[in-house]
Amino acid sequence: LRVNLSTYNATLNACSKAGAWQSALDLIHEMEGGGLEPSLQCVAAAMGACEEGGQRERAEELFNTYFNGRASRLLTLAINACERSGDEERANELRAERAKLVDTEPSF
Repeated sequence: LRVNLSTYNATLNACSKAGAWQSALDLIHEMEGGGLEPSLQCVAAAMGACEEGGQRERAEELFNTYFNGRASRLLTLAINACERSGDEERANELRAERAKLVDTEPSF
């Protein structure tokens, strides 16, 4: 059996329905270890498993790691585009938005 993003997504959805939060976190870690970046759907399913399993803090960690981290990277690209086009005012506004985000490392 070849494991790919679709396989992980389906398995994480099952974990979400069952509230199997530890299995979901293990799968996210396994994906990263195998060089596969978890998709938005995979992370959302893992967060759902944490929610069902009463693990609010773990769900927040996933959010901070994957959504805030990605938003920060995307904002950096937008800032660079503003700078290259000469719109320093907008670049500064985006820098302020990026500063509000909290990037955290996975702790699971």
